[in-house]
Amino acid sequence: MTLARHALIVGAILAVTLIGGGLLAGGRLSASAAEAAVFGATVAAANAILAHLLVVRTAGRPASVFLKLVIGGMAGRIALVLGSVSIAVAVLNLPGLPLVLSLLGHFAVFLALEIVALNSMTSAPQLDGSR
Repeated sequence: MTLARHALIVGAILAVTLIGGGLLAGGRLSASAAEAAVFGATVAAANAILAHLLVVRTAGRPASVFLKLVIGGMAGRIALVLGSVSIAVAVLNLPGLPLVLSLLGHFAVFLALEIVALNSMTSAPQLDGSR
């Protein structure tokens, strides 16, 4: 799956979940809780797109490049997410619970999407009957 297609799918999922969540919640969420949920979902979406970018960049390269980009990128992405959440709570005064619940929920959905995307990028071994 190309990066552009992956980003479009992530964006579509983000839009559907946020609009659906807004419709389901109605007016029961405070403005700050809604902002926190949108912030968390957006951070999860950016994380998912960045993760896919790093995987796409390793295609056809040696395993050492894969380890540097994907594993090193994972550490960098964790730091960015932690920094984003810290800034959102400490500086922007967003409530932590809706932010973290939205972030984790969207992260799980985007992780499932990434697994499907990775599975489609790799070819299954062909069984030809020979040993």
